[in-house]
Amino acid sequence: MARLIQWQLFIKWNPAGSYVDESAHLLGAEGEMSFVPAEEALLSSGRGVVDSCALTLRNGGGRFSPLNEAGPLYSYIQAGGAYRASVYLRVSIDGGSTWARVFTGVAKIPQEVGPTWREGPTVRIECRSMDELALQKRGSTPLSTFQGYHDGAYNEAQIIDALLASAGVTSRQIDVGTITIPWAWLDDESVLEECWALAAACGGRVYADPDGVTRYENFYHWTTAPHTTSQETLSFAAGGYQTLTPVYADGDLYSTVTVEHSSRQVGTADKLWTPDDPVSVPPLGSKKIVARLRQPAYTIDAPVVKATGAGGEDLTSSVSVACIYYAQRVEITLSNSHVTKTAFIANLRLTGRPLVGGPTQEVTRSTTDDGGNGAWWSGRGERTKSLRGNAYIQSEAQADMVARFLLHRLERPRLTFKLGGCLGKPGRRLGDRITINDGGVMTSARDAFITSIKWQLNGSGFVQDIEAIDAAQMHPYGSYFVLGTNKLGAGGGSLTAPIFY
Repeated sequence: MARLIQWQLFIKWNPAGSYVDESAHLLGAEGEMSFVPAEEALLSSGRGVVDSCALTLRNGGGRFSPLNEAGPLYSYIQAGGAYRASVYLRVSIDGGSTWARVFTGVAKIPQEVGPTWREGPTVRIECRSMDELALQKRGSTPLSTFQGYHDGAYNEAQIIDALLASAGVTSRQIDVGTITIPWAWLDDESVLEECWALAAACGGRVYADPDGVTRYENFYHWTTAPHTTSQETLSFAAGGYQTLTPVYADGDLYSTVTVEHSSRQVGTADKLWTPDDPVSVPPLGSKKIVARLRQPAYTIDAPVVKATGAGGEDLTSSVSVACIYYAQRVEITLSNSHVTKTAFIANLRLTGRPLVGGPTQEVTRSTTDDGGNGAWWSGRGERTKSLRGNAYIQSEAQADMVARFLLHRLERPRLTFKLGGCLGKPGRRLGDRITINDGGVMTSARDAFITSIKWQLNGSGFVQDIEAIDAAQMHPYGSYFVLGTNKLGAGGGSLTAPIFY
């Protein structure tokens, strides 16, 4: 019996208005959501993924045509006005009352296709998930905030939460933090890219889900409910998918892992910046200077300037200085109140206590001494992976945690599953634990975590292609020590459990 697929598409053409129901015009949609597993994020400098969706709409009467002045949306979509219009798409199966979103995000400029002898006019709208907004938002950390992160002993979750808030991300869900990060700052950098790097350095991930919620999932997120229980079983016999391809990957297969870390300390008072060229301010004028520091500073002293006229006369009383302080830059505005004379600034400089990098150190872990696959590597030689350059790995303990974590992920060929032609389920989410059961491929069923979902939605149905990583390889010890539940020592009996990294 064919499934009944219903969809609802809403677009907010007017940023200050309400969503418009465009469901009747939607011909079809396709999209992809995925995130990078924690070990891959570390190896790729924390790079994350922005999910995508493409909508094809019937354009009868020129409804979505930006050149159609008579169109009902013309005032909003003319001259590229549809750029970053808010979009969400949700689906219901078999007439149920439960609707689940498969995408939430913002639109790019629609691309119109005129009518042909076979088809009527259509418009295609490429969309990006809510990550897109934070990715393009650049920021610089105020000096007081930089100091607050350090003095308040902020962990990675608190910093990520603060950075996302600064980028205007209001819908967010943040796991508790696991590692104190002494120093974190932005200097005209992408907020989301910085969150990706910070999360990766702590074994976590940041991504926006199909409901439009930006999430930080910490290092041990998949060891807790609901990820400890399979959400569904997919089998070929039951028609859950059309194809199953198990893949053992050896591209990231290593017997030894080395992780670099570098601490930082507050240095002694020193000169932080001087201008490259002489500075002058015209009469009744002002000049703005951006002082870029070689390294961030924990404290920055207010500049004291001396000003003279062209003849050497003292104009200091006519010059005022206003500063906006960031961790690695200062925006200086000099104003000259003298009516006729240009003020020449003689000694403009910034002093303070810079952040000084400590010596770089390394932690190395091998499968023979610290892993569980030494026998497999015997006779196969050695392969070493070095992780360097992540500024958020700032202590030996953190580097040791990351090294052990990476070793356990990389010392064995990684097993992933690709399931093609799955019956679409709008409530599926990245990170869901599923059971794959196919007697033609495996002796017994295996659990896996979903890391990617590609989907297609049209009049023929709703289909998903899934990629999932084998659960047994993710956490080699199964369950881990929980405070208040497990016990230490020989007397703990069945309540003993290994500590999670």
